[in-house]
Amino acid sequence: RSSDLELVETESDIDVEIYAMGEYNSEANSIDIEWYTNYENSSYEIWISDDNEEYTSVGVVSDGTAYQYPITEDFEKRYFKISLTTNYGEYIESVPFVVTKTEKGYFVDFLDSDEDGLPDIYEIMIGTDESVPDTDNDGLTDYQEVYITGTDPTKFDSVTEGVSDA
Repeated sequence: RSSDLELVETESDIDVEIYAMGEYNSEANSIDIEWYTNYENSSYEIWISDDNEEYTSVGVVSDGTAYQYPITEDFEKRYFKISLTTNYGEYIESVPFVVTKTEKGYFVDFLDSDEDGLPDIYEIMIGTDESVPDTDNDGLTDYQEVYITGTDPTKFDSVTEGVSDA
């Protein structure tokens, strides 16, 4: 009978987001990782990579949003990200952040794949291409448009129609 049928959802009814960041803890010689998400989940997986391509799982956190990654051997550069799987089987992962060895320990920063000065996480939020320094190809980098000229980095002619923002 049709009145007995129940609608079964196959995906989340929200746009699931997860943001991760870290900080070097010199006393513990660790990377202290925290993340924020708009999805209530009980399990998060922590991933690391030396090349930002192949990742290895280093831990799972249940009912928490923090993890302490102990540095057991020195490394020059390492990438970290967090993932979750929704109740509907959707796999969601954070934008990676990068940790680089310095003379004073390790420096943690947001990933900037196109090296334009805007972190990938911010470029995703504002709709620019994190793999291209000048999303709208107007001669100004996305960073210059956001922080110097105040123009729209997604529109070639955001000030005067038909005239490059540059």
